[in-house]
Amino acid sequence: MKLARSEEHAFSLMRPPGHHATQNHAMGFCYFNSIAIAALEALATGVKRVAVFDFDVHHGNGTEAILSNKPNVVFASIHQHPCYPGTGTENVGHNCFNFPVAPRIPRDAYRIVLTKHWSR
Repeated sequence: MKLARSEEHAFSLMRPPGHHATQNHAMGFCYFNSIAIAALEALATGVKRVAVFDFDVHHGNGTEAILSNKPNVVFASIHQHPCYPGTGTENVGHNCFNFPVAPRIPRDAYRIVLTKHWSR
């Protein structure tokens, strides 16, 4: 958080992100959404922009619900579909982008999925 506040580039890799927990409900073994909390705390303490990139077999439905349409935040989730929780087939709001991929897709195909979307 100190790097982000000093306008340096910052990256956080954390497990578990709590990405299924919504603002009011625990879900999918996630009790609180640490990544959404960190993103909102960063914005509240002066960070200008935050991006959350969720790469997991499951869609980050809780993070999406919490961050949807929040200004200065981008949320992107690449995840297997169909899979728990069964969400993430379409983009949500103006800032939440979903990249569902088929089960057992080769690793290199992830990059292709992301590249197709961002090059539009």
